[in-house]
Amino acid sequence: MIDVGSCADGDGDGVCDSKDSCLDTPAGAAVLPNGCSLELATGALRLEGVFFETDSDMLKPESIVTLDAAVNVINTSEAKKIEIAGHTDSRASDEYNQVLSDKRAKAVYDYLTAKGVEPDRISAQGYGESQPVAENTTDEGMARNRRVELRVLDQ
Repeated sequence: MIDVGSCADGDGDGVCDSKDSCLDTPAGAAVLPNGCSLELATGALRLEGVFFETDSDMLKPESIVTLDAAVNVINTSEAKKIEIAGHTDSRASDEYNQVLSDKRAKAVYDYLTAKGVEPDRISAQGYGESQPVAENTTDEGMARNRRVELRVLDQ
């Protein structure tokens, strides 16, 4: 559990309410740094805090906190099959972005399995620039589109 110090933590999940994207997780539940668990996720659950070197599938060191939390969330989840979905912005060609997103999803898969997640429970899939969550016309929008998500495929 995360030490929340003196901040408000209404659901008791160890994440300050000001940083908690899922304010109704059960107390003591395994959650990501954003306060979300797989059981309460509707659709894709973004792995906030997972970053890669520019134009690379090399994970940045600051990703470790989120990825280690993801190991705990996945291992305590009852989900039978989870997809790691990689996404890019639209700066390069469709083909290049597809390959980069595949490599990034695989890098996260490799990290999670090396830390104890059963390989049969997770899969890696890149989607390139095909599923944007924001416009690719601003730096902010492109940053939002560069992401890794967890998707429960089978409960």
